[in-house]
Amino acid sequence: MAELAQRLGRSITVVPVPQESQLAIVDKGDVDFIISNPIASERMQRFHGTIIPATIAWPEVGSQYAGSIIVKPDSPITAVSDLKDKKGICVSMQTSAAGCLFQMHHLQQKGMNPYKDTVLSVNPSQDKIVQSVLDSEADFGFVRMDHLQRMVNRGLLSSVDDLRVLEPVQSSDSPFPHTTRIYPGWAIAATASTPDALTAAVQEAALSISADSLADAEIEKFVPAADYTELDPVIDEMNLLQAGRQQS
Repeated sequence: MAELAQRLGRSITVVPVPQESQLAIVDKGDVDFIISNPIASERMQRFHGTIIPATIAWPEVGSQYAGSIIVKPDSPITAVSDLKDKKGICVSMQTSAAGCLFQMHHLQQKGMNPYKDTVLSVNPSQDKIVQSVLDSEADFGFVRMDHLQRMVNRGLLSSVDDLRVLEPVQSSDSPFPHTTRIYPGWAIAATASTPDALTAAVQEAALSISADSLADAEIEKFVPAADYTELDPVIDEMNLLQAGRQQS
């Protein structure tokens, strides 16, 4: 972020926070900007008055992504309807976008109640979710669409074909097969207390920053803000806005 700080002419302090604490931190005004997944970003726009000046594009993934439901290659599970009464595992049923909520909403759209029709447990590590499915500790798992390839790149998986993506969609919008529809990616958002001039300056700087200076953050570039209202059906139908009120 050194180049961003240089362009702004001011220092930048990056503070990692758990997803579960993001809304409370935004409400307190402890930060000027926050980077978060698309569900959290849209919840904060609707309920906490944030403004999104830019969307993040990741290497190989781009500025849009989706969730995958994975099973073992020889699993008898061949369709979403086969998940009924099966054991699954995901990152978080409250905060994780492509690691849980995209897939849960997908099940809901297919006429299933993900809370009642499946037996879901949670694990914050997508690597361990993959391993749990490989070890038959879970019948299926929810992961980001690119996570299998990321594990292959790190030598943790021999091939993406070690798992099978359920009801895979392969489209020109994504290089990776995925189960859910494509959604806007992570966003940088200005909190309600951030001066408009600073938000505008960050937007201008972010959109012009070089890829080399973002490499350490594993970000390819910032792009103009996506339309995060695409997440509204997920938020409303999963009652996530109410969850946001309770969390803050």
